[in-house]
Amino acid sequence: MAKDKRRYSCLSLFGGLAIVLLAIPFCFFLAVYVLARRSGKLPQRLQGWLDRYVYPTYLSKEHIARVPNLLRELGPQARVLNIGGGLKEYPNVVNIDIQPGAATSVAADAHLLPFADESFDAVLAIAVFEHVAQPWYVTEEVERVLRSGGTFYMEVPFLQPFHADPDDYYRYTPSGLRSIFRSFEEREIGVSNGPGSMLTWILMEVFSLFGDLPGSYDETFMRNVPRAFLRFREAGRLLFAPFKYLDKLLEPKKRSFVVASGVYFLGTKPQEDAGEWITLPPMAS
Repeated sequence: MAKDKRRYSCLSLFGGLAIVLLAIPFCFFLAVYVLARRSGKLPQRLQGWLDRYVYPTYLSKEHIARVPNLLRELGPQARVLNIGGGLKEYPNVVNIDIQPGAATSVAADAHLLPFADESFDAVLAIAVFEHVAQPWYVTEEVERVLRSGGTFYMEVPFLQPFHADPDDYYRYTPSGLRSIFRSFEEREIGVSNGPGSMLTWILMEVFSLFGDLPGSYDETFMRNVPRAFLRFREAGRLLFAPFKYLDKLLEPKKRSFVVASGVYFLGTKPQEDAGEWITLPPMAS
């Protein structure tokens, strides 16, 4: 009897521990869900923490500091064009976007930039090139408005789900970036969002399909999605967000680009070399 009592007490102890271990993450996710539903009504610090958690990609300290460090390196006198807008805290940055907005300096199409040749010291394009229909024309425009010796920095997705803004066309590998910007001198190329971010975002979107409706592809579905789909996406965002923190371990790995969520390219437009003029003899008549 004493042995049976000890056995039952051990089982009760382990059962209680198991319930507690399951209850902790459940209560955590429930709390985060309730807070997420109150988005915009929270104290700024708490709202910032919540936004960082539910955002599907992990932003490392190196990633966050890359653009500010680049702008400091260029100096306050440098003229910088940011395609896609958003850098409103930098007064020397011209923000362009296809749609006017609070952070937009000029509403313009990146396929035909309304600026003179060699009018900028640097051009930034962060999460933009997947949304342009003909990136080869945008590349030519970037090269045209950038002065000789100027800096170009971009971030693009590699393994990310479809996200229309207002549409979504392309994905890029490091080799693809080297090809499309082959006229630039490469300074740095690497992973901006790693495998953990890729896993989080894809699992979130796969989970959301349980709330989707059956039927053939229709572009209107991207603008008028079922409410259940959005609820499942919201739940998936909360459930799978912890996976993105795998990037702390995996993103620095040498081969993380194989399954990376996003990649970046930093290059310089070559200096023009006028060379020496050669006088040719007159052609014989």
